[in-house]
Amino acid sequence: MTGATIDAATALQWGLIDAVAAPGELDAEVDKLVYQLLECGAEALAAQKVLIRKWEELPLRQAIDESVSIFWRAFLSDEPKRYMQRFMDRPRWDKGASGNWRSS
Repeated sequence: MTGATIDAATALQWGLIDAVAAPGELDAEVDKLVYQLLECGAEALAAQKVLIRKWEELPLRQAIDESVSIFWRAFLSDEPKRYMQRFMDRPRWDKGASGNWRSS
């Protein structure tokens, strides 16, 4: 509010940013974030952007109603089913007879 400059560690502590990259590591950190976003469904990301805007702009009750509508519309495509199937087909970890965790 005062316009004072703060350092990255303070911004992180205050919750103004999600992460701080070490010197020379910014490109690698950006690559990790981009990879995570590319792993998401394009329709889900677009819907999330709409929801963020609505939650910032609308009264709470209206924002909730809009969220339900947007969530419902997501299932008009096959994207949720495809991503859930990918999740279900992933390798799983369980405790074997030896009591050690292993991929199954």
